[in-house]
Amino acid sequence: MIGATTASRITSNVDDRPCWFSRPTQNVAPTAVVGPRRERATVLFADVKDSLELSGSIALEEWWSTICSLFEVMCGGVQRFGGWIANFTGDGLAAIFHDATDDSVHAKRCCQAALALQAAVKAPAARLLYEHGLELAVRIGIHSGEIFTGPVIGGHYRCYTASGFSVSLAKRIEGLALPGHVYVSEDTAKLLPPTVELRSLGSFHVKGASSSLTVFELIAVGQ
Repeated sequence: MIGATTASRITSNVDDRPCWFSRPTQNVAPTAVVGPRRERATVLFADVKDSLELSGSIALEEWWSTICSLFEVMCGGVQRFGGWIANFTGDGLAAIFHDATDDSVHAKRCCQAALALQAAVKAPAARLLYEHGLELAVRIGIHSGEIFTGPVIGGHYRCYTASGFSVSLAKRIEGLALPGHVYVSEDTAKLLPPTVELRSLGSFHVKGASSSLTVFELIAVGQ
């Protein structure tokens, strides 16, 4: 299960799901959210490769500044293409893309967002390289399928979560990706129009999956 804390929010331009991005706070009154519900969606996971080594190589304040800059530009890419942020981790994020009428729409938008994220992280990466001589790269995994979304509330802690096999599989595919690359599952690839350029990487064994998975690298998204 993935979840994002819900002290403040913005609203997705696709539907009325909130995009949550702040830490838990005390004495926060419950806020109306959408769900729970089953839906088809495309899930994106992104994280910084070798973040443990990077964060241990510079002052904690410097790393915090870097990761905040990274999150800011990555969120812009997600929201630009109609996704909502499901979770922030210490070095990455998860995002959900959904369209009620056409699966190919959310699959393409997710791919557009992934390429936008990779382009956006170049500025924070260049700054880290210039100031500290460290190379920062983000890897991204994408998978489409059925997920379950809804709010979870426990005391003063509130989060909006996405859960299910498809969520977990997107995370596994991200783990396969090389730094600076976007990997896409076959289920997502089947939804994409011919204007999306993919390169087949062959089959991979993914922990938890019943069979090998065909994975593609995302190269470009045409009109």
